[in-house]
Amino acid sequence: MRKTTFLGIFILFFSILNANFLFFNNDQSKKTLRIGVVTNSNLEILKFIKNKFKDEEFELEIIEYSDYIQSNSDLLEGIIDVNYSQNRDILNLYNIEHNTNIVSYGEVYFEKMGIYSKKYKSIKEFKNIVIAIPNIESNKIRALKLLESTGLISLTKEYQIVENPRNISFLEISPKYLLRVMDQADAIVANGNEILQRRGAALESALYLEEYDKRYINVLAGKYKSKKRKQIKRLYELLKSNEVKNMIGKKYKGIII
Repeated sequence: MRKTTFLGIFILFFSILNANFLFFNNDQSKKTLRIGVVTNSNLEILKFIKNKFKDEEFELEIIEYSDYIQSNSDLLEGIIDVNYSQNRDILNLYNIEHNTNIVSYGEVYFEKMGIYSKKYKSIKEFKNIVIAIPNIESNKIRALKLLESTGLISLTKEYQIVENPRNISFLEISPKYLLRVMDQADAIVANGNEILQRRGAALESALYLEEYDKRYINVLAGKYKSKKRKQIKRLYELLKSNEVKNMIGKKYKGIII
């Protein structure tokens, strides 16, 4: 009887010890994937993934930035492993200007840029007004091209304004301050997802939205020889999953596609 009891206690003890070993071993094997974001929409998408897919072999650590430049700098220095903070055009320009080789692990979503105003209900009313546009070169060109597509201005091949029949003035400011001047400027050109997130505006509030352009599709970017290449590729799969697509469709109402 004593032998049976002793054997039972031994088996129970061994089972608990083994379970604890497996628990701590699994916990230690779970890696952290540090990702940098700039816009609120990308932050919300990644938070959704973090909460929805908890059984992945990595844990997401989301770090917010005010601009893509610092996000890329920290990526190269190893402070973060990957970023979701820029479109393909911006990434290409950054690599050229800084002689770097940050690569895209996949194209994710296109965030439409639009013209917004609290003072006017139609771009037909625009005359002798001030429009605030982003001062970052790539986004500035994108904003000017959007305005040209409306017929408000005409541009040269070097994106210089050659025709401005409505006598529109332009205020170039940092993208992060665009929404702050919405009450002062007559109109702004900004990403629609930021308008929706910070002002609660609906899609219909845009006076004009740009058409899909592959150059401005957002990308998941990282180092060419990243040690966490496997985790980054898995994150890309999650970003393109049906669960995330459905979340984006419901929350952003066609502003992000």
